[in-house]
Amino acid sequence: MKLGYGLTIMMLVALAVPVASRAQQEKSTILAGPILGLGGAIDRSTIPVFSGSPECGTFARGTSIAVGAGGLLQLPNLFNNDLGAELGLRLNSVRSRLRTNPVDPTRLVDNGTLVTLDREFDLDVNSVVVACDLLLHYRIAERLTVAGGPSIGVRISSTFNAVDRVLGPRDYAFDDGQREHQLVGGTPLSRALLAMGPVIRGACELPVGRVVLLPALELRADLLSPVQHTSWQRYQLGVNLGLLFDLTPPAPAPADTVRPVQPVVVVARERPRLSASIGLYAVDENNQRQPVAKVHVSEVLFHSHAPLIPAIFFDPGVSQFADRYVRIAPDGARRFRPDDLAGQNLLAVQHRVLDVIGYRMRGDTAARLTLFGSVSRGESPMLARDRARSLQKYLVETWAVQPERIIISESAGMMERSNENSEDGRADNRRVEILSNHDGVLAPVATDQIVREFDPPLVKLVPSYVAEAGVKRWELSLTQQGRTIARYSSNDSGKLAAPEMTWNLETEKIDSGLAPLVGSITVEDSTGAVVTAQNQVPLQLERRVSVVEGHVVRQGGREQLSYSLVGFNYDSPEPGRPNELALREIADAVQPGATITITGYTDRIGEHRRNVELSAQRAARVAALLHARLEARHLESVQVTTAAGGIDAQRFGNDVPESRMLTRGVGIVVEQMAPPAPK
Repeated sequence: MKLGYGLTIMMLVALAVPVASRAQQEKSTILAGPILGLGGAIDRSTIPVFSGSPECGTFARGTSIAVGAGGLLQLPNLFNNDLGAELGLRLNSVRSRLRTNPVDPTRLVDNGTLVTLDREFDLDVNSVVVACDLLLHYRIAERLTVAGGPSIGVRISSTFNAVDRVLGPRDYAFDDGQREHQLVGGTPLSRALLAMGPVIRGACELPVGRVVLLPALELRADLLSPVQHTSWQRYQLGVNLGLLFDLTPPAPAPADTVRPVQPVVVVARERPRLSASIGLYAVDENNQRQPVAKVHVSEVLFHSHAPLIPAIFFDPGVSQFADRYVRIAPDGARRFRPDDLAGQNLLAVQHRVLDVIGYRMRGDTAARLTLFGSVSRGESPMLARDRARSLQKYLVETWAVQPERIIISESAGMMERSNENSEDGRADNRRVEILSNHDGVLAPVATDQIVREFDPPLVKLVPSYVAEAGVKRWELSLTQQGRTIARYSSNDSGKLAAPEMTWNLETEKIDSGLAPLVGSITVEDSTGAVVTAQNQVPLQLERRVSVVEGHVVRQGGREQLSYSLVGFNYDSPEPGRPNELALREIADAVQPGATITITGYTDRIGEHRRNVELSAQRAARVAALLHARLEARHLESVQVTTAAGGIDAQRFGNDVPESRMLTRGVGIVVEQMAPPAPK
């Protein structure tokens, strides 16, 4: 430690001496002052939950919040006017939370019913770190700098707290009635002394006299584990705010010299005229410009909640899954995000189920899959294993999931087999069922999509200028809060006459806030004189509506929300684990005094009378589960009614097995008072 401090001081002195000398020679600035920081981090670790038993689960991932305060010394002009050095000293308080679920579920029998407890293990770590950052910064624009270098720190204190928590269902708890206990048998932890990793920072200098405000965006990593004998890395993104003072020594006054006074002859000369103006107009359907006093913005937020059917279906006699399921290359897998599925219907999302599973398996290294292959009557039994292997191959080759994390089972899966008296039933049984030890792998895909409409959608900039000395260059721009939305210049057009420009606001990255749009023109004439003119138009946000699954009706102060629970087992009223998790979110959205209608549905397989009876049973079962959730929120006044919808061949179709499984479920309609709109 003493050697490290000595090296740091020597490096600081070695940098400060030539920099201070150059600062005086080139009249650069030396800045120093306090700096505050706030950041969030993603943590990756391999800490066993139980001492010496990594096979019983590990704290593999989590998040941290870091708050820091300290000082920053900025020494510019290290070698040229753009390259400089920074030295930072900071005291950081870091709170980390790692979570995981038990590898084996906990089950108990309650009144003859087998109940699976929803449990999680939490590890909370609080650390205080003193860190020294030694960075080089480079000026990429007049006020923008980027900096990078190492950070070395010492952890002066750390506390660890491991907790075993019961989350549900309902009011299940430990024997003493508590839902949270200290974890028994957990891995003993002790702090590691050193912290070290790279830092990358982007900053904007905002001078106010001899004081500089320095807002910055910072990315840093802690590559040394904060606990001994265990792997743990932290990757943090945060914001900083510094208040730096100019400490540059004043330049020496020039020596007095006596020079002869020469007569000065002043000749009055009129400068060439240079002026500019710009107009902002709306454009109608006939491409005619109209005065515009305000741009109205309509904004709609579509929230989609797409359940996943844990099965892939196959054509007769083949082991490769059907072509309707989308396949991507490994390069496409690196770019794929579940948010890319925003706006797609439930059937289209189901055809990307393998990519959703692969994405989640890559992010959750503790998750495992079990594949259950199945064949229909008349097919070779060997096809069941070959079909499971085709799914395993895709996840291994495309998504880089380790083969040992994907188990191929020879036994039957959890899903009921369909009646094979029809081709529909046989097609349902040509499948591979997917089961995971972590609920998150097969959880519904929740996406948000914002759709904005602008009135008027087109804005035209009409420039006008006079340059008696001739135009050297011009530039047109449309900005919002200093951020450039669009720009066009004489360098782009190759002409010295600035044209009228029309921009489509719906295709540009416009902030829907209330900051006005600013159109500007800058003209430079042949003498080097520059003139800039601006005009602006405000934005008005008309409405902000949240649409759940694309189905919401609002009239006055009331709203109607529609949900779909899909993928029930063949000839079964039970919704299954994924739908039970979705019911929690639905119950949380219900307001006091609401009325709820639940309608059950079946596919076209089977007899009509049985399908009507089964649809009623599905609606009744979901109503019972939802009623229990509402009672836990003390919403006894909510009215829940059920109906039998029978066979449903309209919403998703019945032509392929996955569309029939989407049909097996219930529709939920909630009518209630609309919650207050967010301000």
